[in-house]
Amino acid sequence: MNAAGRKPSLNLFPKNRAYGIAYNPVHYPSALLGINEIGYGPEKISEGYAALIDRIRAVMPDAEIYVMAITPVTWQKSAQGNFNMPTIRKVNAALYEMCREKDCWYLDCCELLCDESGFLPERYAGWDGSPHLAVEAYQAWADLIRTYY
Repeated sequence: MNAAGRKPSLNLFPKNRAYGIAYNPVHYPSALLGINEIGYGPEKISEGYAALIDRIRAVMPDAEIYVMAITPVTWQKSAQGNFNMPTIRKVNAALYEMCREKDCWYLDCCELLCDESGFLPERYAGWDGSPHLAVEAYQAWADLIRTYY
């Protein structure tokens, strides 16, 4: 549900992608920029998303915009420092607040993919042990997206 209390009614996930922005024929963009930017910090990332949303709304004022949370990492990857869960959670909290301010949809795939200890389980870790995801993680993520469409 978005900040205005509206529930999404989209039947198709956007198909045409270009640099993290996806469009479909009924003009439902979604932003998914990824984990590599978390080094900029929560404020700068949410400002960047907000600027992107403003640009989309300038062209498509009636568009409903979907923002995905940054995905989690394993405890091993988190302990290495660069991509860590405390930072990911701070960025996601900033994205959530930005979505409330911008009246966008926020899809929390991070918590969905975390285990009971708050990290990405090994079974969801991709070829590099995380932050890239395994097929099973993408399937769980797709199931979350389908609940909104």
